[in-house]
Amino acid sequence: MDASENLAAIMQRRALGWTQQEIANDLSVSESSVSYHLRRLKAKSQAEGIGIFWEIMASSAVRYMNQKMKALQGLGL
Repeated sequence: MDASENLAAIMQRRALGWTQQEIANDLSVSESSVSYHLRRLKAKSQAEGIGIFWEIMASSAVRYMNQKMKALQGLGL
């Protein structure tokens, strides 16, 4: 997998709310590699004035909150 394929795979999983560790395990790469690619994406999006990095992180946060709400509902709260 080349760098652009790695970045696309990381972005896809991050948008789904996966942690860096989950992404690293799934792609059989180091967690530091995932972190590097996310930092690279953030820097590139800032340099180009594109908010894609923050959109990805926002969707990740929404997914996380939905998971927590479902867990609470499962407890009858």
